[in-house]
Amino acid sequence: MTTPITIAIDAMGGENSPTKVIEGLKLYSKKSNNVFYKIYGDKNLITPLINKHSISNKVFELIHTENSISDN
Repeated sequence: MTTPITIAIDAMGGENSPTKVIEGLKLYSKKSNNVFYKIYGDKNLITPLINKHSISNKVFELIHTENSISDN
């Protein structure tokens, strides 16, 4: 068995986040079984999406973050 690649993901960045980010993670995780995701963002918004898409908790770690940086 090879060591999985770890990818950090900002689930809160971008349009339609975190929905689109989690949907993308779901699609890619089905294609690749050698990737582990560290998902950063608001667990209260991300957890229901992970559950909705039945993403295995073996392929990710959710790191709750509350702070954000704005353009202002």
